[in-house]
Amino acid sequence: MEIVATSDAKKLIRARGGMLFVWIEAGMRGLRFLRTSTEPPPDALSWERTETEEGFLVFTPPKMRKPRTLGLEVRGFMTKLRINALWNGCAFVV
Repeated sequence: MEIVATSDAKKLIRARGGMLFVWIEAGMRGLRFLRTSTEPPPDALSWERTETEEGFLVFTPPKMRKPRTLGLEVRGFMTKLRINALWNGCAFVV
């Protein structure tokens, strides 16, 4: 899995501890979306770790199928900044 992060995403992830947790969540009409958090989930010890060249770690659930490219960007305004993940450039999992 190649991880491509914008400079703003790299800065935000590092500022929030240097770890990003990424998982798939079911949405409406059968679509599945990537969700992210810099806070570890209760079962974080079983998640798979990917080290990036940018100086942060990305964790995914153990049985999650990985995209070829995981894009990371910052969304939101002022204090409600969040990391948005893209599956091979798409906003939903294909």
